Amino acid sequence: MFNEIVIDNLRILEHAVFRPVPGLNLITGVNGAGKTTLIEALFLLSTGRSFRHRETGPLIREGQAFVQLVGKFLDRHHNPHVLGMRREAGNLVAQLDGRGNLKRSEILQLLPLQFIGADPQQLVSGAPELRRSFLDSGLFHVEQGYLKLIQRYGRILAQRNAMLRDGQTDTSEWDRQLHTTGEQVSVLRQHYVERLITLVENILHEWELSITLRFTYQRGWPRDMDFEDALSRAGERDHRRRFTSVGPHRADLAITARSIRSGKILSRGQLKMLVIAMYLAQAKLQKEAAQDVPVLLLDDLAAELDRANRERVIDAITNHYPQTVVTALEADDIPVSETPSVFHVEHGTLSSR
Repeated sequence: MFNEIVIDNLRILEHAVFRPVPGLNLITGVNGAGKTTLIEALFLLSTGRSFRHRETGPLIREGQAFVQLVGKFLDRHHNPHVLGMRREAGNLVAQLDGRGNLKRSEILQLLPLQFIGADPQQLVSGAPELRRSFLDSGLFHVEQGYLKLIQRYGRILAQRNAMLRDGQTDTSEWDRQLHTTGEQVSVLRQHYVERLITLVENILHEWELSITLRFTYQRGWPRDMDFEDALSRAGERDHRRRFTSVGPHRADLAITARSIRSGKILSRGQLKMLVIAMYLAQAKLQKEAAQDVPVLLLDDLAAELDRANRERVIDAITNHYPQTVVTALEADDIPVSETPSVFHVEHGTLSSR
């Protein structure tokens, strides 16, 4: 968990020192004051990228040449670390305990993080790649070797697609490798989804929400054939279109209510509670796998939730996450039984209360 982060030249924040504590940390302030930018700093330091966009330019405070972040944190064994990052236009330098040449996966193992943004409903109603990414990020933390497996699948897929684009007709060797690796990916995802769904349903039941849902993992090829047959059946179409049309890269987690995609039938408040339950279930699976429970960043919790549901969420996250950073317009928007650590942002200036 984070002990301190020093922020220089990130958007509206010229210089800020944020010292979150274990438990619940609440950041208040009016819209545009810099609340989201503050949690963006934590996300950026942990992942090396922003949750807003890919470009470096908008991150850097106007008139400055770089953005710099330095964070102190503890890993799951309570070992202290110092992580620094400096981004300029077209350049990123990161160091962990004075050592460079870092892999993103190395940081995520030491400092796991979950981010639930101001529009979390997109996880349910948005593109399938969002749900694939959600499943893969969960598997990264609970299934040893999954990262290498999914990276291998991606490399094989890229080679097969390159051959298709070049008009080459014999893709049999890449088909064989894609089939073997893709089946392994699909089996692990299916097993993970089954465990995840059980936890999500339990959480929704505890919250006494009148939401009846059906979760279906769609593996990316027809259910009545194995992946090898699906690749063979799609071969002519793939050569004509010049890309691989079946496989785990086309998978989805379909979430329906009354046989209709839930994004089209549930209210935004219900969707938000569902997404929070999904992230909470993911964190519980990490804990079951003897991995560190992630730090939770939750932007604009109060939006679209009535007070009863805010209480349900706060009770759940404070009982499970060792450290949470939540943003809200006012402290009164977040109903808590114990006084949280409150920070206030005004015109890019951070203060504690």
